[in-house]
Order: sequence, then structure tokens, then C-alpha cells
Amino acid sequence: MRETVNHPLLRQLHEYWLRLRASRRFPLRREFDPMALPRLLPHLIVNEVERDALGKPRFRIRLEGEHVVRARGRSAKGQYLDEPGVVVLGNDVVAAYTRMSADAEPWYSEGNFSTEQIRSGRLHRLALPFGTDSDGQVDFIIVGFIHEAGPPLNV
Repeated sequence: MRETVNHPLLRQLHEYWLRLRASRRFPLRREFDPMALPRLLPHLIVNEVERDALGKPRFRIRLEGEHVVRARGRSAKGQYLDEPGVVVLGNDVVAAYTRMSADAEPWYSEGNFSTEQIRSGRLHRLALPFGTDSDGQVDFIIVGFIHEAGPPLNV
């Protein structure tokens, strides 16, 4: 994973997560100190993993930084990722987070996009699993979300 993360702030986030995790499957949410990476604060998303009676996960946005809101075009705090219009910069997010909630493996994606003229450019996204109990399930997914704005692309 280290070799594939191509943004320096997200590499720092990944290294921090690895230190917190140590030899466990994932670190605990309470161990995460956002002030350890202050330059990343405007780029963070905290998603809570909720599960239905059958254990199927659903992801609710608990916190999002100002750069995330700007990239989305509005705040989605309190909404679920599967609600219309919440995930506007890639529809593979819910599937990736579902996998992560089961296997506790980080997920990184990047690429060019153009959803409309105001939101185009390059996106880097690193999603990391956290729990409330180190022997339990993934309860939170903390995401570093870097949107490098650019001119509209012909994609």
C-alpha cells in the first residue's frame, strides 16, 4: 500500500495509521488524534459504520473537512453514502467501504474526474479502518480526501 499512495499528505496519514495499528488488525478510533496531522484536517472525513440486523454495513458521514465540502459542493454531514448525490466523485466508494468493513484493509484510489465544470481535476482518497474494540469490527472509516482542482476535463 505504501508504494501506491501518491500524495504526500496521504502518505503521512497512512504512516500514522500504521503506527497506531502496531500489530493489530486496525487501530482504535479513540487513538486517532486529528491534531497529529494538522495540515490534513480540512481534507478528513469520518464515516461511522452502522450495521443492520443481518450485519450489512451502511456508512454515515460524521465529520467532513472544509475542502471535502468544497469538492462535493455542499455538506453531507449526517447523511449516508448511499443517499443520492452524496458520493459525487466516484461510485465505487460504497463497495470499497463494504469490503473494508469486512477485511479491515485500507483502500486508496486516485484519478482524474469531471462531474461538472466547477468540480474537475484530480482526486486522491485514502480510507482507513478503525474500531471501538480492537478485537471487534470496523466501526469507523477515516478518509483523507485530496481534491486538486483543475480545468474541466474531457472524460
